[in-house]
Amino acid sequence: TAACPSQLISMDKVNSLLANVLRKRGLFTEASSSHALHCAKAWIVRALPHCTSVLSVKGLRDSTLVLEAQNSIAAQECTILRESLLSALQEECPQAGIREISVIQAH
Repeated sequence: TAACPSQLISMDKVNSLLANVLRKRGLFTEASSSHALHCAKAWIVRALPHCTSVLSVKGLRDSTLVLEAQNSIAAQECTILRESLLSALQEECPQAGIREISVIQAH
């Protein structure tokens, strides 16, 4: 049988409820950061598929997402596209509060 529209819970409602539970448990910031890291990894796979083996998401510190490149070519390509990644993350994960992306090269 089909559910009545009044019985359906919207995704916005679920998202809001989940955020409230995470805040109550003191896990909202950690969950937001984790979601942003996951989204950044997915963006790399979509935008720079040829760099997935040499480009990694290292973490989020003080509103800065840190990416690490294993070579200068990957670092350069990521640097060129970092504004696109920043825009995507700010739209998809605004609760993470990412304001900057840093690309570092591994030694």
